[in-house]
Amino acid sequence: MTFFKLYPKKEDLLIYYMRVWLTEQIIAIDRAGLRGFEVVRHLLQGVARESAHRPGMMPSLISFLSEMKMHPRMPELSEAEVRLLFPGQEEQGRVSPNLFLVFLHAMQEAEQEGKLRTEVTVDEAVKVLFTIFYGSFLTAQQFASADIYGFYELHLRLIERS
Repeated sequence: MTFFKLYPKKEDLLIYYMRVWLTEQIIAIDRAGLRGFEVVRHLLQGVARESAHRPGMMPSLISFLSEMKMHPRMPELSEAEVRLLFPGQEEQGRVSPNLFLVFLHAMQEAEQEGKLRTEVTVDEAVKVLFTIFYGSFLTAQQFASADIYGFYELHLRLIERS
């Protein structure tokens, strides 16, 4: 069996990549005990780092998601994949990640900590975070900037209390 028989379409591989990457991020967030905007910054720093190593991955993912008009359901991993990809973290590795829930919990924590702007609801903040996650990346590319994280920070200031 070849790799391309498992993932006959590029889109399948993109979703698999996102599943693994997001699970790794969630495990790191939990290990570090991050909360609120720290969680969001961790994810955005991860995107910026990954884009430096794999420059075409995020644009391909954004293009695919815009065609789907929805966030894809993450694939389940086999027990062997979980053990290989997340040694010592198998329980968390088995859970299919949900970016919406990550953003929701982070913004609930930010609100509790008084770090979310008072005029922004948690629901609005979650929507804005999706816009920031994908849109700020595209904006950085539009301006031919290598400082992707700088664009993320610029946009986070719109919802974070200083």
